[in-house]
Amino acid sequence: MFRRDMENALMTLQPKERFYRTLLLVPFVLILVALIFIVPGGNWNLPVKIIVSAVMIAFVVWRLIVNYTRAKAQLELEKEEKSK
Repeated sequence: MFRRDMENALMTLQPKERFYRTLLLVPFVLILVALIFIVPGGNWNLPVKIIVSAVMIAFVVWRLIVNYTRAKAQLELEKEEKSK
């Protein structure tokens, strides 16, 4: 029940809030990518580390682009409503 409430709360966020929340993920993803390369150990080869890091970065960039375009459209819509 609690998980469903959290999902509903996330779906009711405005596009600007989603963009800013996604923007907060960027430093954590960059730190995680750095740790993948810095921390010794593990059985991952370098190409696997590069691919995993690239997928993580691509996902965050994709979410930023999607949320930015939605936030931009919302701002334009609000601007039109204020001008009326």
